[in-house]
Amino acid sequence: MFRRLASTLPLFFAASALTGACAVTPDASDKEDVASEAVDALTGTYRDLGEIPGTGEARTAKYANPPRYAAFTFYANGGEEVDAWVRGQKGTDDDAVAWILDAKTGAHLASNDDATATTRDAHLVAKLPAKLGTKAKLLLVFRDYALKKALFTVSVRVAPGMYACATDSDCAKISKGGCCTAWQHVAVNASRVDDYAAANQCKPPYPPCAPPPAIEDSTVPVCDAGACKLGCSYDGKGHAVGASFPATDGCNTCTCGEGGSVGCTKIACVPKCDPAKEKNRKYVGSSPEKCMVIKFACEAGTAYFANDCGCGCEQPSDCPASIDCMPGPGKTPCAAERARCPYTPVAY
Repeated sequence: MFRRLASTLPLFFAASALTGACAVTPDASDKEDVASEAVDALTGTYRDLGEIPGTGEARTAKYANPPRYAAFTFYANGGEEVDAWVRGQKGTDDDAVAWILDAKTGAHLASNDDATATTRDAHLVAKLPAKLGTKAKLLLVFRDYALKKALFTVSVRVAPGMYACATDSDCAKISKGGCCTAWQHVAVNASRVDDYAAANQCKPPYPPCAPPPAIEDSTVPVCDAGACKLGCSYDGKGHAVGASFPATDGCNTCTCGEGGSVGCTKIACVPKCDPAKEKNRKYVGSSPEKCMVIKFACEAGTAYFANDCGCGCEQPSDCPASIDCMPGPGKTPCAAERARCPYTPVAY
């Protein structure tokens, strides 16, 4: 099946690269820069090869001109990272050129001709812009440089951003790596641990390193505003270093410090209870300290309670402000309500 690619600009490509199947692929130093070919300029039809998974699983694709381009479809979210390869067969002069395009707008996201000076394979690495949103439809478009017949092996790997996260469980604490910093730590997306380690190895020449300081790093990986960071754990929740948050006492403020330590202010908390206004309660002990050494039993219909003001017995919170026990025709007996709410005033 042939599909059409969006176009707003003319195709900037040298005529020497448009020769037929008998063309000879030039050396890397002689090749045209084909990046501009995909910048709003890919025109005509392309061979639709269907969807390719973003798991890195390889697909084999036969290329023949016409049409000028072949393309696989894949899906990814804004902020994710794409690593794609279009490889020629060993022992041939297959020469891949590839682009990643937004299928909706035709916007150019990445392009590559030769991955290195010693290969003609195309390797595309791109961090997708956040504005793509979720499950954006993308195209991996490719062709042979000389437009001759070729057999390519194509793969696409889509991974979360190195530091992207939605919850604390998405993040992992690992060695910072590099030279003289391996004792330090960093938080990355748990699925990208190997990628980070591979990119942050200490390579020769190895510099002399001072011994690491004798400090204990008790930081934990946390997700803060969509990014993995090192932080503190407090009351079962993660907080980034430098963040402030309420203390569990409800009146003080805590701060996450370097190394994972948590420091809190020590302001005396004003009790939120007020015995004079708590009509559904009867206080027996006037302070938490006194409540630790006294014993008492609550009458029927009430239950034990304790707070910063003391302890005692309380009746149900839905008891009325008063109970009407005035006699009269059609009046319901009030004995049951009085038994349920023994602290409520009664009108006779």
